[in-house]
Amino acid sequence: MPLIDLPPYVLSGDLPPSARGRLPAFHMRSYDIPPPVDFPRALFADALAEHARLLERHSPAILDAPLDRYRPDDDDSDDDDDDDDDRFVPLDSIDLVCTLLVSDGVTHEIHKLRAREVSYVVQRCRGIVRQLMESPPDGSTYVVVVARDVASLHLLRGVAPRRAGDSARLEVVERDRVVEPWDQWHRRDQDFVVTWWRTPEGELAAGRVARPPVARTVQQAVAAALALYDARLRKGLAAYGREHPRDRRLAILQTSGDGEELLFLHRREADAYLDDFPQILEALRVAMPGFDAVVVDGYFWAALRWLPTGQVDVGVPPTLFVRRRYRDDHGFFDEPRPPKTSPPVSDAAFLAALRASYVRDLRMALVQVILAMACGWAAIRGGATYVDALGNPSAGFPLGAVLLAVLGVAGFEI
Repeated sequence: MPLIDLPPYVLSGDLPPSARGRLPAFHMRSYDIPPPVDFPRALFADALAEHARLLERHSPAILDAPLDRYRPDDDDSDDDDDDDDDRFVPLDSIDLVCTLLVSDGVTHEIHKLRAREVSYVVQRCRGIVRQLMESPPDGSTYVVVVARDVASLHLLRGVAPRRAGDSARLEVVERDRVVEPWDQWHRRDQDFVVTWWRTPEGELAAGRVARPPVARTVQQAVAAALALYDARLRKGLAAYGREHPRDRRLAILQTSGDGEELLFLHRREADAYLDDFPQILEALRVAMPGFDAVVVDGYFWAALRWLPTGQVDVGVPPTLFVRRRYRDDHGFFDEPRPPKTSPPVSDAAFLAALRASYVRDLRMALVQVILAMACGWAAIRGGATYVDALGNPSAGFPLGAVLLAVLGVAGFEI
């Protein structure tokens, strides 16, 4: 019997029932997830000591464990063969996967999956899910430990062998980054989320947190993302400034259904990441002393906000919102395909052309009505002449028929 229940869609590689698109993604954006309850860590001290022992004991097995499931479309490979060797993750790619270590005190299980797939398993723990949505640094990986009714998330880094005979290993960078009780139950109560949870002693406790408003516009999404990552953005910019004091600092927060990633770099390096947003690149070329630049990249849109580094004598510039530039070399379009023939025209020229089209259509309709009346008269006239001839063909009938044909053809041509 497994120690933890893996949803069937995780085992089969299918999308979860709540999926909103056709591509694998997290259930929600990080800024739409309610924050976790502030759990007192002192209650979990014994369990966390056990988690530390489990990490120390099983870190070689965590590094060597293969992926529970391999899908060729999870990477950039064009090979559709499910080769068993492809399930093993090299050391320089461990930031692409996440490991779930479960123990009941006697046996243990190790499941290596994508971070979004682990989030499906531990979705009751909102704090851990939020952290899983933030991509770890290159060469690092998240490990979620579930034991003694407590779940904890740790950040580990891969260490390559330095001399002959050594083996690659994992070392802990940050222990107990997120700690939550495993047994949690949630219920929405108007603008709050009420959480019941069980302490290690078996007692029930409860708490509630406010539900964040759903971001329905780009402006709301940018505000929510910056509010969630504000402390980490400022800390990262300050750290980058200490290492590169002469650089003009830039932070990029890339957010999508596949998670978030924070980048800190010099503004001159922005072209490699923001090439599809020329308006933002143009704004970043302005000196703006006393401000750090922060770009929120939502793939189809982006926003540039300036953060003051201290007291400034000028006002903070307004946030710049732009949409991704049209590109046809990627094979997709987030905006209507541009016209292939006529160049853009002004509103006045467009209205004038529209009026001329209406007048032309009205004139054509009037000519068709007149031609139809003439054709009807010609047909009646030709038919009367034929009857008056007492059954003998007369010149009136051929003339009316010819006139009917000529006028009909002329009407269609017009």
